[in-house]
Amino acid sequence: MSLLVIGSLNMDYISYMDRLPLPGETVRADEFIMFAGGKGANQAVAAARSGAKVTLIGCVGNDEIGATMVDGLKQSGVDTSCINIIEGTPSGMAFVNVSSYGENNIVIVPGTNAKVTNSILDDNIDVLKNASIVLLQHEIPLSTIDYALRLSRKYNKITILNPAPAYPLTTATLNLVDILVLNEHELSVITGMKADTGTEINNAMEHLRLIGAKRIILTLGENGLIDYIDDEYFIHSAYKVKAVDTTAAGDTFIGAFCAALLNDQPREYCIDYAQKAAALAVTNKGAQASIPTKEQIETSQIF
Repeated sequence: MSLLVIGSLNMDYISYMDRLPLPGETVRADEFIMFAGGKGANQAVAAARSGAKVTLIGCVGNDEIGATMVDGLKQSGVDTSCINIIEGTPSGMAFVNVSSYGENNIVIVPGTNAKVTNSILDDNIDVLKNASIVLLQHEIPLSTIDYALRLSRKYNKITILNPAPAYPLTTATLNLVDILVLNEHELSVITGMKADTGTEINNAMEHLRLIGAKRIILTLGENGLIDYIDDEYFIHSAYKVKAVDTTAAGDTFIGAFCAALLNDQPREYCIDYAQKAAALAVTNKGAQASIPTKEQIETSQIF
């Protein structure tokens, strides 16, 4: 049983400040750190640190930050043999602002992440054929995501999509996704419906189900999550921790969830394990630097 992640690698340039700036405002950062990130890489690392066999398909530039990111993935146990080095285009970057409350905002510069093409998937088709689960996010071209989903359906793979950053999804795309993992903002963008109140959220999730979504996991931060499967809602409370940095919390949840799913764990266990992983991640700074191992998740005393 193995996981194939098709996604992005970014170097995160993170500024920590008292509060996030308003439009047109300049604020002073108290600390600056560089961490390896990117939704694809983060989710691959989270799954690998939870014991899963993980391969990542992606692209980096022929530059120092690309080499650094690939080396970090190897150290976390991710198979990097399918990461392509692209000449003439810089590796992806993300500029992250983090407040003292743990909130963040992020600007992405795609770089080589925009070079993850259909032909790269064709070149690595045997890896996809041998995977049990294919995991995707929206930091690579949408055309590549659709192609990957079609290939995955052809070869009867479980597909998981994290539609972040959020773009509208077609019914055809939704019909190719087995598990959709998203937050309230992404739910609103994808459906074109408001998702501010409980009733609005339920209506938007029901709309997704009606147009083809099979299972929806809606993450609600400190308010927990809703797992909508087989026409049933399962509500899970969040673990209460002091958030230092929420960067990669969602990615940690998804990667840990995939690892538990690969081990054929029950639904409740998969969700609870992933919530514990995400809760631990927000207690530390950085993206991949904050992602806990399986041992840390299972032995933590904060739960």
